[in-house]
Amino acid sequence: MTRNDKLTLAGLGLGVAAILIVGTVLWARPVLKARAEKAAAVAAEAARKSAALAREQAERNSKFSRIMAERESQRAHAAAAIAATKAAKNRELAGPNPWVENDWILVGTTDSKRDRLGGMTITGILKSNAAKRTLRHLTIRFSIYDQSDNKVDDAADYIASLGPGETWAFEAGSLRKHGSYKLESVKCSDGRLD
Repeated sequence: MTRNDKLTLAGLGLGVAAILIVGTVLWARPVLKARAEKAAAVAAEAARKSAALAREQAERNSKFSRIMAERESQRAHAAAAIAATKAAKNRELAGPNPWVENDWILVGTTDSKRDRLGGMTITGILKSNAAKRTLRHLTIRFSIYDQSDNKVDDAADYIASLGPGETWAFEAGSLRKHGSYKLESVKCSDGRLD
């Protein structure tokens, strides 16, 4: 083989290699482009789904927040209604204030509070209305009612004597939980005053 033949073969080999390279590049370009477009489409679809899921989660969170706010509002309204009902029931059971009887007057308002053991204490002020005599062995008694208006207990306080015009800050206690109370009686040693 002559040198020219070798050069011709080498040239042909290079030409074939160049053709193969150019062909591969020309063939690979559309394939790579298609792959890139497909990858971009997959990424766009994933981003769309992710955005949709984020919107759905935000809507669920918003709906949950609205539901919880509505429930909290309903609880607050119910608690206020219960408190108003209890206060009205206590006023109704307690009667007009001040209570005025022959020898005594209940001044100020009676109030009830829970102690640390869960019981209740009814407080108020009783004033002697007797002109000349001292009230002896004075007892004030309240009936305690549960939420269903069933009598569950009595609460009472006692003082040995109360002179004319004097006041007595009473505290009638009960260990029972309660819904309301009612003044039942005020008694002294010489008989019932109410």
